[in-house]
Order: sequence, then C-alpha cells, then structure tokens
Amino acid sequence: NFFNTLTTNSIKFSPENGTISANNSMPITVSFNANHVGQFNETFAFSIDGFDTYKPQIIITGKVLGPSFKIEKHNIDFGIVSFGFLYTESFEIINESQIPFDFNLHFANDGSYECREFNVIPSSCTIPKFGSQKVDIEFIPIRIQDYNVKLILDAPEFDDVLFTMPITAKCIVPEITIQESEIDLG
Repeated sequence: NFFNTLTTNSIKFSPENGTISANNSMPITVSFNANHVGQFNETFAFSIDGFDTYKPQIIITGKVLGPSFKIEKHNIDFGIVSFGFLYTESFEIINESQIPFDFNLHFANDGSYECREFNVIPSSCTIPKFGSQKVDIEFIPIRIQDYNVKLILDAPEFDDVLFTMPITAKCIVPEITIQESEIDLG
C-alpha cells in the first residue's frame, strides 16, 4: 500500500496493493493529474504487511507548466456600425506552450448589451502545443448606443481570468432626407 499525507496533486498508483513473491517484481504504473501550476516534490511510502519498521519510499518530482499564450489583438473596435447588420472581427490565439491549452471565451454580463448581439466562435477549444486558433466575434447591434463590452478568456484549470479584451462600437441609424415630399402622378 502507498500513502502520502501531504499530496497536493493527484498521483495514483496502479495497482494500489498486491503480493510479490520472493525474487520477483511487480510493475507499478504511476499516473499524475496536476491541479496546480509549479514545482512539486512528493514522497510516498510503501507499507509492507507484517513489517512495520521498514517502509521503502519513492520521491516523485516535477514541474507543472501553465499556459503561455499570445493574442494578436488587445482590443476590437467595430467602429461606427448600422443598426441590425452583421459585423465580424477576428483574432488569433497562439499557444506558445509545450502542452495543449484549453480555454473558454465568454462576454462579461454587465447589462450593457443583450446576449444575442454578440457571438464568439469557438467559445471553447483546445489548442495543441505551439498551435493557434482563429476566433471570430460576430456582432449584430440592436440598440442605438455606444458599446463597451469585455470578452473574457479563462481556462478550466485556473480560477482567475487569463485575459480580458475590450470590444467597442458605436451603433447609429442613418439620417434620411426626403428631397421631394410630394409626388404628382398626374
């Protein structure tokens, strides 16, 4: 049996226990699932039934890397837009890590817009190591107003927001002037 009272990551052994006959060995698979970023150094002791004074140990060390990414734009400005028309802007997320990067994109819900006005494609994705992902922001304004919305990038493994991108626009209705207010059809 293995035990470790100070474990901060999920390290599992398979099998967790067993019997080994004299002059034999048993392969043990160690699986690791990181739940925090940083270095770790954890000691596990084996317990041997009937032999309480001898507990062989194994030390498992490593470093868990967090995401390293770059976003080519730091803000999106749709500029002046017309009521009810579709506008699309794009940007790219580049994974600069040796590991895949899982992310989620969503808009801060602050009441300054309606959810149906903005769409992000994809809203979640896994970028392979050293890969990239194109992201499209679709916008159909349904209010005559200035827009100041925040797009949030976070990751399932992290509690904090990793990046916030401001998105701005000004929606207007064009002025219409009628040159001839009367039409004489005879």
